[in-house]
Amino acid sequence: MNTLKHIPAIIILIALLAIAGCGQEEDEMSKLNSSIEELTGGAFEVPLHDDYPLLYAFMRKPPIEVDNGPYFITLQYTFKGGSVGDGYQEDVIGAIEDSQDITILYGPYDGTTSIMIEYSPVFKDAGGSGADETGSWNINGQEVEYSHLDRPGREVLSAYLNLDEAGIYAVYSLSDDFSKEDAKEFTAFLVNELH
Repeated sequence: MNTLKHIPAIIILIALLAIAGCGQEEDEMSKLNSSIEELTGGAFEVPLHDDYPLLYAFMRKPPIEVDNGPYFITLQYTFKGGSVGDGYQEDVIGAIEDSQDITILYGPYDGTTSIMIEYSPVFKDAGGSGADETGSWNINGQEVEYSHLDRPGREVLSAYLNLDEAGIYAVYSLSDDFSKEDAKEFTAFLVNELH
């Protein structure tokens, strides 16, 4: 019977640990968005999707100087239901930054990347060179160009969203865990979040 006395304390302790964990994640996202707001002058905020966890965010300079800002911001997400592992150690992060000439803003966390989006002041299109299929989706009145490439061992769909001052280039690695319909659904999420 003495063990019943401790149940309320255990419940409170578990609740406090859960709240502390959520606060740390929110704090990390707040820092990430502050960094990106500073880089983009408030033009871009990280689109966070409940079903697709963010694994990695980094900034790199483009190969040419551009008027709208000297940066590309890349975000990588895992597939729906994908797990997020431990983060990398500081020395590994430093080595990645040095070898790839990037600045890591979030993560990287272990996980399978299914979605990569790049925010860029340099406009792009969906490509299509060598693509098996090209087309466009009308999502909430916005035309979104896409291209689909299916090769042995690698199937990729890319889409381009034109924003006022920049563009979003999304690359989706298609698999049993992430379909073309999932790519269209995530693209619709981006259109709704960024417009």
